[in-house]
Amino acid sequence: MDLTPLHFLAQGSAVPTGWEFWPFSSGTGERWLPMLARIGFMVAIFVFIAAFLRFLHGPKGLLRDKEMDREAEELRQQELAQLKAEFEQGDWTPGQYRRHKRRIERS
Repeated sequence: MDLTPLHFLAQGSAVPTGWEFWPFSSGTGERWLPMLARIGFMVAIFVFIAAFLRFLHGPKGLLRDKEMDREAEELRQQELAQLKAEFEQGDWTPGQYRRHKRRIERS
């Protein structure tokens, strides 16, 4: 005799619905809704994992390497200095200079 809670839930209706052992069934012979729900469930798990990793290692993350941020800032400052020198030589128009400066600052 099976005394698991899922067994009792499955006995609630005389007609099987396909949701009895969701999301851990074999997936054979089921309807569209349980299949789509299982795919949605897996997508939700992957989104949670990606968000958690971004929280840990993303910008201003708890486990992010501070040396990487320092090196990136140094490179950004070098690019800005080079861009300013090129602008002062007349290689860039004021509009182009502003656009390129904004692009460098955002990266």
